Amino acid sequence: MGSLPRQGSCAPYPPLAPWPCRPPMSGSPSQRQVTASTSVAASTSVAASASSSTNIVVVGDVHAQWDDNLDRAALDALSPDAVLFVGDLGNQDVELVSRIASLKDSYNLAAILGNHDAWYCLTDRGRKRAIKNALQSSNLAQFSSLGDTGEYTAKQIHEMLEALGSSHVGYGATSFPGVDCVFAGARPFSKGGVQWSAVKAFYAKYYGVSSMEESAERILDVIMGVDGGEEGGPSVPLVMLAHNGPSGLGSKKYDPCGVDFMEPEDDFGDPDLEEALETAYLSCGKRAALVTFGHMHSRLKHGGMRNMVSVDARMGTVYLNAAVVPRVASLGESSLTRRHFVRVGLADGVVVKAENVWVHVDEEDGIALTQDVECILEKVENANRYRVYQAHTGEWAEVNVEA
Repeated sequence: MGSLPRQGSCAPYPPLAPWPCRPPMSGSPSQRQVTASTSVAASTSVAASASSSTNIVVVGDVHAQWDDNLDRAALDALSPDAVLFVGDLGNQDVELVSRIASLKDSYNLAAILGNHDAWYCLTDRGRKRAIKNALQSSNLAQFSSLGDTGEYTAKQIHEMLEALGSSHVGYGATSFPGVDCVFAGARPFSKGGVQWSAVKAFYAKYYGVSSMEESAERILDVIMGVDGGEEGGPSVPLVMLAHNGPSGLGSKKYDPCGVDFMEPEDDFGDPDLEEALETAYLSCGKRAALVTFGHMHSRLKHGGMRNMVSVDARMGTVYLNAAVVPRVASLGESSLTRRHFVRVGLADGVVVKAENVWVHVDEEDGIALTQDVECILEKVENANRYRVYQAHTGEWAEVNVEA
């Protein structure tokens, strides 16, 4: 579908109201629910629908941990309706991005690239890193033949985007036959936070975007473009992909986009994404069923775990951070590896369940054997209420959705 113009007869966008974090209510069950199942079926406490259901598999920050044969075997075992990548595939690794892009020949693929995917050109620091690597590299002749490192890294960005094609949804959207969702993208290559000056040159060059406000407008255009932007028209569930999540999900280091790598702890979410989501909801009641992202890793820098899922009580939107890093682990001295994915179930336009799934794959024969499944969110049957796992405490909370 690509980037879509804003359409429709919605009211003018109102000024944004503050959007504080809404902490979920405390509740039961008090212990983490861990199962060992190869089934995607929801538990008896979870809403299910035979009329319209979608099985989405999200791949968090890859950071070069991707094996074509083993991860394809794992994906086959998960039988997804769509496979989503939320960025940081490698350090501007064209070859790896191209291999992952080839998944679109076998699966419904949507992806958004992250800051590591523009590791040598997103910021001045990255460009200096590129020059240093060029001087130390056996590929110095290749850099020289292109004139400078800037031209070389620009070529790499172009090659990655070309390989992904319409599967890359940054500032755009896509859909798939037989899948009852539209997949839209926020700002690609995000490094998080409110600072724009460090990335200004990059976004002006590649996207013609000169400010955080303009970026919010671009994202809003995409959201308003899906379903034709008509108020009261037919609704297709909207799934938003971002590399970094929106601001507004909390300012503690253990929150989904909380700063854990420096003091003081703070909200490191993307304000342009928050603004676009909020404005679409206030002006037309448009909401995303799911916003999934990565960037902020599950293990905190100085110990402890991050809360990886959150629910907005007003909109009913589920926010899912899929960045479990490292995503691949060996199982003792055997040939088995555990490979991480997040499986999300939607029914009739709403998220009903989210699970961490570790697929055990034999490296010698490339066969997926078993799965460890860990529920992190479930919708209560016949109620506008979610149970949400709080990883930083190891307890469950409940969120009552107003809508």
